[in-house]
Parts: sequence; structure tokens; C-alpha cells
Amino acid sequence: REFEEFIAVKQEEKAAMEDLRAKKEAEKAEKEELLASDSAAYDDTEKEMKEAEAFFDETKASCQAKHEEWSERSSLRAEEIAGIKEALKILTSDEARELFRTTIKAGKETG
Repeated sequence: REFEEFIAVKQEEKAAMEDLRAKKEAEKAEKEELLASDSAAYDDTEKEMKEAEAFFDETKASCQAKHEEWSERSSLRAEEIAGIKEALKILTSDEARELFRTTIKAGKETG
């Protein structure tokens, strides 16, 4: 009788262990699937990040070139404006008015 009880206990333990093993195998399969999914997402994200970095590098170079162009244009524009102001100052001075008055006579055609 003890032997039969011993066998019954061991069979119950075996059944419990088999259930536990089945659960663990199911968990392992789920985790492997999750790992594969996460690995694919990681690879996609890494690829996207490299593309974004390449785009950033291209954009950065382009922006730097445009900044240099703009700085040069601004400098040239400032020089032009300073030249125009100087020309206006010269043309509107009292000496220039006097020169124009004596050079151009009223009613005389020029040209």
C-alpha cells in the first residue's frame, strides 16, 4: 500500500512538473517571439536613425553654405547702402547744388 501511495504522489508530481514545463515552454516561445519583434523594431529604428543622421549632415552642410552666402550678401548689401548714402551725401551737398546751378542753365536743353 505504501508503494502505491508513493507511486501516486510521484505521478502527481510528474504531472505538475509536466504542466510547469509546458507553461515554461509557452513563456519561452512568447519571449522568443517578442525578442524577434523587438529586434526587428530595433533594426528598423537603427536604420532610420542612420538615415536621419545622414540627412542631418547634408542639411547642416547646406545650412552652413547658405549662412556663408547670406553673410557675404549682407556684407555686400551693407557696402552698397553705405556707397549710396555717400553718393547722396555728395550729390545733395551745398557744393554740388552750386555746381549743378552754374552748369545747368534754366531753359537750356542738355543732351
